[in-house]
Amino acid sequence: MHGSVFDQPQIAPLAQLNLTHEFWSLNIYTLVYTWIALLILVALIYLARKALTRNNSVGQYLVLQYVEFFRDLVTQSLGEFNFRHFAFIGTLFTFILTCNLMALIPGMGEPTSDLMTTFALSITGLCYAQWAGIQAHGLAGHFKNYLQPFALMLPLNIVSHFAEVLSLSFRLFGNIFGGAMITSLWHSALSNSLILQLTTIPISMLVLAFFGLFEGLIQAFVFTILSLTYLALETREST
Repeated sequence: MHGSVFDQPQIAPLAQLNLTHEFWSLNIYTLVYTWIALLILVALIYLARKALTRNNSVGQYLVLQYVEFFRDLVTQSLGEFNFRHFAFIGTLFTFILTCNLMALIPGMGEPTSDLMTTFALSITGLCYAQWAGIQAHGLAGHFKNYLQPFALMLPLNIVSHFAEVLSLSFRLFGNIFGGAMITSLWHSALSNSLILQLTTIPISMLVLAFFGLFEGLIQAFVFTILSLTYLALETREST
């Protein structure tokens, strides 16, 4: 399987309904990489559960620190601990991070280098924040937030929420896709020379580490913290 960012075969599952535009198409690589990421997450969850049963082990410490980090993050952002919000934010970060790090596996690529994936993640975060706002204030109380500071602001407040979705999706997509493109160009430039490949191994490792590990971690955290901020704004007490 070839995972080049310049060669992305697509399928049109809704072609019988005359929905053949690229928006309705599915990227085959993205589907495969996403399912592989999910399988990796299942394996990591299993290992985490096993680690928790081993008292005073390094694995147990790492898992507890990971959980406590998101517990404290959610508590500080929302003013109180809420398990459902904690579970959503922790899951969101873990899934995005796993997708971002897929490029570290030979022959794999990041599902988050596909705009449709990041757009779907943004829509998920927006819908969850809206649902949490309704749960916190009721349907009528939540709708009143769209009329602040006065009723004429309703259209602008609605547009602002769609702008949040676009901002989140394009930020994550742009950074991950840009890193994938740079990495692909780097490897393409070295592919015709074995000498260059051997002499630039340290540089290649730095490029892969930066765009695969460091940037993947940073972008997953940025996306998650912004989603948490939107969630906090929707669930805060009305003034």
